[in-house]
Amino acid sequence: MQDRILPPMSGAPLRPSEAAAEADLWSHIDRRIVTLATAAAALFYLILTIGGVVTGDSNLLAQSVSPAIVGGSGLVMLALGKPVPLVQIGLGVAGLLIYVSISPDDLPGNPLIGLLIMAIVAAALGHHHVMLIGSVAIATLGITGYLWHAEGTSSADRVVMSFSLIAAYVIIGWLLGYLRSQSRVARSKLHTLLASKDQFLATVSHELRTPVTTVVGLTSELRDRWDEFTQAELDEFMRMMADSSSDIADLIEDLLVARADIFEIQIHKRDIGLLEAIEPVLAEPMNRSIDLSKCPQVSVVADPLRVRQVIRNLLTNAKRYGGTSIRMTATCTESWAAIDVRDDGAPIPLAERDEIFEPYHRSGKIEGVPGSFGIGLTVARRLARLMDGDLTYDHDGSEAIFTLTLPLAVVPVSVA
Repeated sequence: MQDRILPPMSGAPLRPSEAAAEADLWSHIDRRIVTLATAAAALFYLILTIGGVVTGDSNLLAQSVSPAIVGGSGLVMLALGKPVPLVQIGLGVAGLLIYVSISPDDLPGNPLIGLLIMAIVAAALGHHHVMLIGSVAIATLGITGYLWHAEGTSSADRVVMSFSLIAAYVIIGWLLGYLRSQSRVARSKLHTLLASKDQFLATVSHELRTPVTTVVGLTSELRDRWDEFTQAELDEFMRMMADSSSDIADLIEDLLVARADIFEIQIHKRDIGLLEAIEPVLAEPMNRSIDLSKCPQVSVVADPLRVRQVIRNLLTNAKRYGGTSIRMTATCTESWAAIDVRDDGAPIPLAERDEIFEPYHRSGKIEGVPGSFGIGLTVARRLARLMDGDLTYDHDGSEAIFTLTLPLAVVPVSVA
């Protein structure tokens, strides 16, 4: 599906080229609607006219007034190159009213149904004049439903007809509005997802290019000038290549988890000490300590590799988008261990607190810090839940708190 066939999202500003494309789109749609309405009106006109001539029924000839007006107005608008469906509908309503005035003694059931259909179609097309069209439609249906009946019709019957027409219009109009709002929400989500995926691809290139460039550059230097470096320099180069290779491996592992079906993700749970599960991450360059004073000597049932992957993503997220102070704490209940990754960053808006765990979503960006994949929190929550735990976000007014909960093992880890 091409982008240009999607109507603009409510409130989303369009660039000049996009606005021109949208204008061309709606002009094309209006032309199609007017063309179809004109063809249908011409067909009805021929049927009614031929029937009136053959049978001699003047009532059929009177009914041909409305399709004649609709078809004629359509031909004029198409010839001028300015098709406006709402104008055609308005003229169709005028034609129906003319028919009713020509046949005052007949019960105008067909014109009333025609008016209802016209009002519903107008409501469906009137994206920018909903209140005006609704008010005119309700007034017209109410008045015509009450006034235009055969002589002798009781007032109660007139009220019933008037109310029935208005109720039918309101119910169908509400349904059309609901479907339109759902469509708008779906288009908005699709537009956001497509934009996020485009950004995601750009970020993947950037994130992978940095460590790959480091590895390629250092290996080229070592290949061409090995004898020129001291042992200390060689050791530093090796460390840098190892760190960059580890970054690449971590990024690829996140991508695999984000893209995989839940049945494809390997989880190997076992009893492991809480500190033992986290300690390898704390030894990495972004070294952070963890306060276990409220949760000492415990073990959890988890996959240690996946626990480290979750904590690494939470620390990376805090470093990119949190405050300058990052700390970790742990608390325990009878069944759960809760690991908090805290930072003094600003709170995430309430409306986005569930969305931050959706793929490709980024709730903030620090100037000068490259964007992330937008899948780190998605991966972290998915892994936490696959280990029978969870990952949540909260803000206590001073700190942002990401909480990883894991089930406790039956037997605590003993400390020598």
